[in-house]
Amino acid sequence: MRPSLQIEVTTSASVELPRSSSVVSDHEVQSKPSSPAEARPPGYVPVLPAIFVMWVGRQEKLGRPAIIPDSIWRNRIFTTVCIDIFLAWGAANARESLFSFFFQDGQRLSATQAWLRFHPAPMAGLITNVFMGLAIHKINANWAVILIRLSRALHLSWQP
Repeated sequence: MRPSLQIEVTTSASVELPRSSSVVSDHEVQSKPSSPAEARPPGYVPVLPAIFVMWVGRQEKLGRPAIIPDSIWRNRIFTTVCIDIFLAWGAANARESLFSFFFQDGQRLSATQAWLRFHPAPMAGLITNVFMGLAIHKINANWAVILIRLSRALHLSWQP
């Protein structure tokens, strides 16, 4: 008979799990939060970006290939565009998360029904990206950004 791992559940019930390489370790079982509110990222996560930046700087100093060389961040236009994209994607992700909660928890829709309501947004993004990829060499990028922002503002103002 194989040794087993006994787990105590908060309702005082116990579960017997066979010990094998596919079963999580004792530490992983004990460290799982009991609710989503208690979920925290591991302590090393905030350190990873700093380690990445130091590694890329080292790669550039040694003349080795770097994913994004540090010197490119000195270009003000590139940095500004990256910050703008970061903020836009952050806002879009937050909005879509809130909409998902609203559809699933507020309106009691299934995940499939919520997905059907989100499906047009990524499709529109895909079409826009393909169009801009084909047209960017023919139009000024500044005018493209202005026209896209203007069309988005007009679209939002027409919604009931």
